[in-house]
Amino acid sequence: EELRPFQVGNLVISPPWEDATIEEGEILVHLDPNVVFGTGYHPTTRTCLKALWEIYQKERVRKVLDLGTGSGILALAAAKWGAERVLAVDCNELAAETTWRNVLSNGESDRIGVKLGRAEDFIEEEANLICANIHLQVIETLLKRRAFFEKRWFILSGIFEKDAKEIEKGLIRKPVEIVQRLQEKNWLTLVGFNQSGKL
Repeated sequence: EELRPFQVGNLVISPPWEDATIEEGEILVHLDPNVVFGTGYHPTTRTCLKALWEIYQKERVRKVLDLGTGSGILALAAAKWGAERVLAVDCNELAAETTWRNVLSNGESDRIGVKLGRAEDFIEEEANLICANIHLQVIETLLKRRAFFEKRWFILSGIFEKDAKEIEKGLIRKPVEIVQRLQEKNWLTLVGFNQSGKL
């Protein structure tokens, strides 16, 4: 697909070879997806970015855990919108390398750390918000872990509409509220909030 600059909130995301211009108050992020997932054009990435922007309009989330980071697009957005610390994780070595290059090219190496590994192995990390745009089976595993429900916010994506009901049914008995459902085509992104989660 042909990559072009696009905007979410005050963030203008552009491939580095495009000469993108920004207006006052906007922030430019250069993103080279290489060959990994995370151009920003996929419905799941777009809806995650929208969800993240809307959360940051409500409160400044300090620590973010981005599981299945791909190109690092969500980690970069969180940092630009005010996160003090972001941990970006992917089990794909090329994705982790691509994310780190994007972190460096955007001057965010002080705030974003990148780790190679499985999402399940990092769920214990302290965070106020967890983004998981990832395979359904991994989401199901994460939802079995108590540490998932210690986070104040979550954004779950990579979910087909037909699987969302089952995921939501599993959340009914948990101390969280689904505050937003963002659907594009047959993909669904769920945004959840835990009143007792850590700020």
